[in-house]
Amino acid sequence: MPDLVAAKRVAEHGRYADHRGLPEPGRLAADVAALRAEREAARDGSALPERPPAEGRVHELLVAVRLEGLDRQQDGVPGRPRG
Repeated sequence: MPDLVAAKRVAEHGRYADHRGLPEPGRLAADVAALRAEREAARDGSALPERPPAEGRVHELLVAVRLEGLDRQQDGVPGRPRG
């Protein structure tokens, strides 16, 4: 994993080929493929439901909270500070 993080940093801030000591791109591709397969196997073997059972209720709560915040703004009542 540290090799993947180092490679990501290099890719974000310069050319990969210009940095020595990093794994070969083929090795990185193999590591990514292995991690993806491990993640998919964990997902497929999970007993968790595909969708959260309370997803609809959580959505309704978020909409209500956001609408309340809009109502307060329109009434000139300051909202809760972010933090």
